[in-house]
Amino acid sequence: QNENEEEDDEKPDVKTDEENCGSESIVFDDSVCPEGCSEDLFLNTVQLRQQRIGIEKALEEEKKVAAVLKKEYNALAIKAKEIETSLDTTNRELDAFQWEKLHKLNKLDVVVPLRLHQVQCLVDGELPHDFSQTLVFTNQSLQYLQKRIVDLRNEKVMQREIHKKAKEQHKQLLQDKKEMEMEIQELEERCNNLMMEKFGRLVDFEAVQVHSVNIPMEQMKVRIMEKEYEHFMELKEWEERIVVLQHQLTKLTRENTSKLHQLNRFCREKHQLETE
Repeated sequence: QNENEEEDDEKPDVKTDEENCGSESIVFDDSVCPEGCSEDLFLNTVQLRQQRIGIEKALEEEKKVAAVLKKEYNALAIKAKEIETSLDTTNRELDAFQWEKLHKLNKLDVVVPLRLHQVQCLVDGELPHDFSQTLVFTNQSLQYLQKRIVDLRNEKVMQREIHKKAKEQHKQLLQDKKEMEMEIQELEERCNNLMMEKFGRLVDFEAVQVHSVNIPMEQMKVRIMEKEYEHFMELKEWEERIVVLQHQLTKLTRENTSKLHQLNRFCREKHQLETE
């Protein structure tokens, strides 16, 4: 009987362990706000969880699409390279074929039938016996060549006139240059005399101008420095505000995390109380 009582005492313990195991496998219902938890905090937590799940799903889909597009791009790139190589080879072969065709066509003998009145190749008033060194062309081409001779003669006369005028202009420019040099020399002597009278020595005004202070430029530099300082101070102020906001964000994140841990602890205590 004592043994039976001991067995009866052990059975509730086994049952309690089974109930504890079952309670641990219970899924938390995120549609109901737990007791002792703020409604806003619970809704915010659920919303953040849903957003995270949505972002993870979208990210996975984008990764899959990116992988597919990358494979297609690599395949198309390889195919385009092959097509480009084939096109270059085909173009080279076509050029070689065209050159060979023209080369062979130039070697072909062509028979041109001519009438006697079309032949204007007389040697000592008679037709030559050998026409191998003659050239065949139309009357229109012959008229063009004859007209071209006249045009070249007129152009030659015109070029001579242009050359004559250019030569005269060059001569005039040389004379003007000589006069300008003399005038420059006189002005330099006059300038040197004026400097000696005013300063007692020759002064290099170019060096003075280089070393002189450009007041508008210096004022512009000062304004630029002031603007840069203002921008620096404004940027520094914004950086300080960013640091403060980051600290606030960190503080809120820690508080939110603490509340989530507290919520989790409350849920565990609730389950323990329910199982007991």
